[in-house]
Amino acid sequence: HASTGQYARGFRDPLLPDADINFNFITYYADERVVNAPHTVQMYALTDPLMGSYGRSNYSDVYAMMQLFQKEKRPAIFFPETAYWVDFDTSVPLFLPLYAANRVSDLARIRRELPDMGHLNFESGWPLGSWLSNAVQARSAWSAQETNFTKLLAQVLAPLPEAAALVDVVASLASVQNKTLVFDAFHAQDGSTLQTLLAYLEGYDGMNELEDAWNLAVVMPRRTNPRSIDAGWFRQTLQPRLLALSESLAPLAARCTAIRAHFCKTDSSHRLVRDICIGVELFALRVQQAEGVYEAAAARSGGMNKSAFAEGLDRSERALVAASSLLEDAELDKETTRWTGSASPTAYPFGYLWPASTLFFWRRDHQIVEHGITDPCYLNLYDPIEVGIAKGGEAVWKALAKYGKSAFRRLPWFRRWANCMSGPISQPPALEPLFGEAKGEPLERS
Repeated sequence: HASTGQYARGFRDPLLPDADINFNFITYYADERVVNAPHTVQMYALTDPLMGSYGRSNYSDVYAMMQLFQKEKRPAIFFPETAYWVDFDTSVPLFLPLYAANRVSDLARIRRELPDMGHLNFESGWPLGSWLSNAVQARSAWSAQETNFTKLLAQVLAPLPEAAALVDVVASLASVQNKTLVFDAFHAQDGSTLQTLLAYLEGYDGMNELEDAWNLAVVMPRRTNPRSIDAGWFRQTLQPRLLALSESLAPLAARCTAIRAHFCKTDSSHRLVRDICIGVELFALRVQQAEGVYEAAAARSGGMNKSAFAEGLDRSERALVAASSLLEDAELDKETTRWTGSASPTAYPFGYLWPASTLFFWRRDHQIVEHGITDPCYLNLYDPIEVGIAKGGEAVWKALAKYGKSAFRRLPWFRRWANCMSGPISQPPALEPLFGEAKGEPLERS
């Protein structure tokens, strides 16, 4: 994996002889026939700065090990990702063709500098545009002479109607994402770290908030939580960037809306075009929704400017309603979007697109801001026992978690984390209905 802070004690790092080796590189000491698989996560390229994912600021150590494997003629394959799904992209959903662009640039570099290095891709999402990044990286892996992302994208999209327009939209989106989500770094509200806008578009639930607060297994870029937003910092630092990104995305989303209007749902090639365009439009709406939520949060924190609060929530809700309509048009496979009520075999009691199809992460933030909810574990989505222990653990572990939750509620400092001790299994979290939806379960408030 790409995690940090985990070491194999007693096994020296061949690049840092005074240190123990990162546990993820322990295959260096295995039988020489064992294939090493240096891994990178999320959409970042090998040369990109990272904003804290898995405790990382870059992949320099990963690439250094890849160079060592090349030098020592050890069998190795580069193992990156084109869709991550858990909270980060497919589950939100976020269409990130930057994945494809960066996989192409990584493979071009590897061919130049590490000619013996193999390649295997990790992907865990297909609808809402994710399939396109998977397909482009596959094309790149089999087209050694072509290293230009736009040309590879054109090759993949060539059989589809409106191919030229799609290439222009997707390539432009990837470029905008590279500038705003990777390289436009700004200081967090407390000045302690650097952030990019990606931290405000990815998904957050109770476990993410606990990980951030306790600095425990942080796997994504950290954000400034809407509960603790400072109105001045928001208006000077965050809001201008969100508004500028939204302005950059508007013409791309408009072109996709126009393209979709010409196609029927039954033609398979038309369906792929619609899927890409829905992904583009959803990304633009997510930016609008995040800006609205944080505008409302800033209005509350700045002494409750009722007008700005209402306007922010209205922008968020309009984006939610529009996104929900797009997801209906996407006609996602019901097997991937249903709440199953059984955490086997994936540790999640839902199809992998349930959070995306319900806009869970968007709506959680909206409800937190609208109702002033202070519980950081509010609408926690993941059960730590199911996720952390093989096969969901023995009954005793779940009993201990239940006891721990009860005990935490009696301890002043731990009380706020009690709801992170368990997650929903039989029933999904209580989301308030969007406009036009039937009323569901009553909202749980802290």
